[in-house]
Amino acid sequence: MVEKNGDCGLSIFSYQRACLARIIMGCRRLPQRVITLALVLSVLPLMGQKFRFVPFQNPSLEGSPSRSLTPMHWFHCGAEGESPPDTQPSFFGHQPPAAHGRTYVGMVARENGTRESIGQQLDQRLEAGHCYEGGLYVARSDEYESASQLHSDTIKSYTTPLRLELYGGLTFCDDLELLAASPTVRSTDWHWYSFWIRAKNPLRTIVFQSGYDKDSSSYYNGNLLIDNIAPLVEVDCQTKTPFVEVDTILSPVIIEDWAEFLSGKGDKIMADKTLFVDEKGHYHYENVAIYKLLKALEADTSKKIVILIRSKVRRKQKLQLQERLRRLFYYHPSVIVRVSKRGMSRVKWVHKGADFEFGIGRR
Repeated sequence: MVEKNGDCGLSIFSYQRACLARIIMGCRRLPQRVITLALVLSVLPLMGQKFRFVPFQNPSLEGSPSRSLTPMHWFHCGAEGESPPDTQPSFFGHQPPAAHGRTYVGMVARENGTRESIGQQLDQRLEAGHCYEGGLYVARSDEYESASQLHSDTIKSYTTPLRLELYGGLTFCDDLELLAASPTVRSTDWHWYSFWIRAKNPLRTIVFQSGYDKDSSSYYNGNLLIDNIAPLVEVDCQTKTPFVEVDTILSPVIIEDWAEFLSGKGDKIMADKTLFVDEKGHYHYENVAIYKLLKALEADTSKKIVILIRSKVRRKQKLQLQERLRRLFYYHPSVIVRVSKRGMSRVKWVHKGADFEFGIGRR
């Protein structure tokens, strides 16, 4: 996203590009060196601009459910010799379904003082003295059992509530400064935790870490679940107003309307990402059309979307593409990605592209 120019309503980039076009079109006989200088001058101000929001890679924490394995793009930042966080659900007892998509991360803190955490290098750094708003879903599992380093022959319970701590740093897994800490997460239901941060240093990495209750005088075994991390959006430090223009998405589309829209846009619809706010006030940086479709499927559970891969590539490549598409749609159970039409006789095919074919069926 870019800032708006207050005089003409265009983005700064569009405004400069429009002005440059007028110069060139109106002065076709200008020497080449003058036109080149105009191009350079138009680009220089853009080089100094800063992005006003910082997205995460794989913010929904999607991956294959696995013990001691973090989702794609997230690094294990816990103590050496201790197990990494888990991609849940499915392990260490009954775990709740994800708040968003198919999977989430489960972290523990231990009675030996070690804590699990995940981290990521940011595409854009957080500027010192600037304020940012973020948020994510947090919860606690009432059943989380595992052995520990202190008692390797005994299964221990990790159900005591923990809090979430957010650290920023300069390199991978660096905890240079504590940016935010949640209240102790006691609920076993997912709830949204919003935070505002103001970095003291320019930061390039973020770490989400499990932490003990601030009033506890000793270490203990506990667990913390996190899911669907919102982008960090720069806001005014006084008013908390974002510096970027953000659309609000209030209602899902009708599934048939989505299919019609798709037929007009073609396969490129999947590539676009936009910063927007949902009806709960949570920031997202993702494909709006896909977001709306998944909301529509949640509202109408009788229907499903079928995506048929038509690309003329080898089967191995088709299977790889199939997995990428499933991840793109957050492994939603009502979005079926197929490499053949076998068993799809009841599907109404509504759009045929060069690489994909889209249909609507009933669950």
